[in-house]
Amino acid sequence: MDLLRLALAARVRLVPERATRVDVHTREIVTESGERVPADVAVLDVGGESAAREHAGNAVLAKPALSLARLGAWLDGDSGQARTLVLVGGGAAGTEIALNVSARFPREALRVTLVEPADRLLPEFSASLGRRALQLLRERGVDVRLGAQAETAHARGVTLRGGEDLHADAVVWATGTGPHPLPRASGLPLTHRGLVRVGRDLRVEGSEWLLASGDCAAVAGHEHLARSGVHAVKQGPALLANADLLVRAVERGDDLARVRLAPWRPYPVAPYLVSTGASEALCALGPVGLRGRAFLALKHRADGRWLRRYDPNM
Repeated sequence: MDLLRLALAARVRLVPERATRVDVHTREIVTESGERVPADVAVLDVGGESAAREHAGNAVLAKPALSLARLGAWLDGDSGQARTLVLVGGGAAGTEIALNVSARFPREALRVTLVEPADRLLPEFSASLGRRALQLLRERGVDVRLGAQAETAHARGVTLRGGEDLHADAVVWATGTGPHPLPRASGLPLTHRGLVRVGRDLRVEGSEWLLASGDCAAVAGHEHLARSGVHAVKQGPALLANADLLVRAVERGDDLARVRLAPWRPYPVAPYLVSTGASEALCALGPVGLRGRAFLALKHRADGRWLRRYDPNM
């Protein structure tokens, strides 16, 4: 998405810097360069970062997603000989990357290994979905190592717990979503996982002017929800409505603590679609795992419709 074009169209000031801290006392956002951006109302939607990234070395990080551009550039390069790729993490991100890469390249050109510490793939979803993904990957010649814990990534590949080294020309670190450093640096109320505590109305505990959503936040009563774009996207309308209520209250001079905000409710059963790189997709629906062409069409239609709201050319 062209964020600058969207900001200009909406007459929004874009600050192209990393925010490092929220000063809750002065109600300012502090950037990497030290600039302080004042805020009557603020929304935190900074997402998360790859878990255990301190062990990732120079591996390509699955979080934030922009980091995957490095993987795309490496895959598009022509080395003239067989290459090896190790993916650390068999959750949704690591499995989907493995499925798409193995569909694009024959085994003779790219040898892929997927390392997952659990005893099955996609452990956050139904066992049947994990079995379907495992079957597809092994049919394509992917070396899936279940019950294997990666200790660290390095220039030559990955070292597993127990000392075994896996050679790799490239490593992708897809170990799930860890907390973003900004909330902790800001002294915000956090869960034991480092996520911002927010009420059902997405307001940060103890801060009537501050909202948070997406992978950086844990909603009261729903703290154990998976860190998934499905939930983050559904939070969008509630986030917009509540931010609008707070802004209007500021304009009227009202006490923000007295403003009643709308609660957010997650899907009773959150659908999750995983592309396989072929003409079908996997679908997780609660305890059910399905596979078929219709799910790929549904995934493309849903994603395309959402993206075209922000860029008609997509």
